[in-house]
Amino acid sequence: MITKVLGLSFALLFIGCGAADNSARKSNNTPGNRGAEGTIYTQLTFDTIQRSQIARTKNEDQSTYDKIALALKNGKLPDSFFLIPSVDPKPSELAKSQATQVTQITGSSAQNDCGAQSEPEWKVKNRIDDCSKSISIGSARYWSAKLNGVSGEGDWALVSFSEKNQLKVWRDLSTGLLWSDIVGEADFAGAIGKNPKDLEAKLNSICNQDIQVSKSARGNMPDSNVKWRLPSRAEFLQADINGARFVLDQTANPVWTATFEGLEASDFKAWSIEQSTGILKLTNIMTTLKVRCIGVVTE
Repeated sequence: MITKVLGLSFALLFIGCGAADNSARKSNNTPGNRGAEGTIYTQLTFDTIQRSQIARTKNEDQSTYDKIALALKNGKLPDSFFLIPSVDPKPSELAKSQATQVTQITGSSAQNDCGAQSEPEWKVKNRIDDCSKSISIGSARYWSAKLNGVSGEGDWALVSFSEKNQLKVWRDLSTGLLWSDIVGEADFAGAIGKNPKDLEAKLNSICNQDIQVSKSARGNMPDSNVKWRLPSRAEFLQADINGARFVLDQTANPVWTATFEGLEASDFKAWSIEQSTGILKLTNIMTTLKVRCIGVVTE
């Protein structure tokens, strides 16, 4: 009896060691970081989670960078993807090769105002739901990257809209950031709320001013729910990758970014961007430009 028990114990031990060895081999084939005791943790990398910016046909599923790499390794991309975007498409293919703009909202203010309540209990989700119920045109309240984009854009949802002023706030669902309408005009110091020649000086950014035009352009959302500021150059570029030029209004005029560099003491410059084209330009900080803000949801 004892011999049988010992034999069974050794068999179980052998099986356990084999399973552990197989598990280790599988883990070693998985990209990751080794922990303090040798445990290997799976690591998500840029290529496995980021949407590829390769050109694609509208209404086709997007793909990640690693899946595109695997397709190229196997010698053939899916028919819906293209290494080179179409330069001179046939008329019938034109709609498939160009991203679609958000549909403009039309109708009476009684039916179309949405999401602009100033009460703290109104969360961003409530505002998006309100716009979804108040605006009947789906392509005016939600921009689907799959249906409207032609590369690796992301989805956008309308957070608030004022028919009277035609002001909108959108949420970039890829980053979670809110993008205001144009809140006004200012020189660089007034836009960022800092003087680049004296960063200790306290200034009030137009993104935080308590004037009605600026508040309306930010959807009248209380400061307890959203923290507004001037976007950096990189944030503007990321939004452009995510499809901002097809979603936001008033993108033809240059706006300030929060990124500056002092070339000379008498000629400080900061980056401005024309969102309709993505063109960046170093601009003297004394120049008056339009301002758009981003909001970090803190509710």
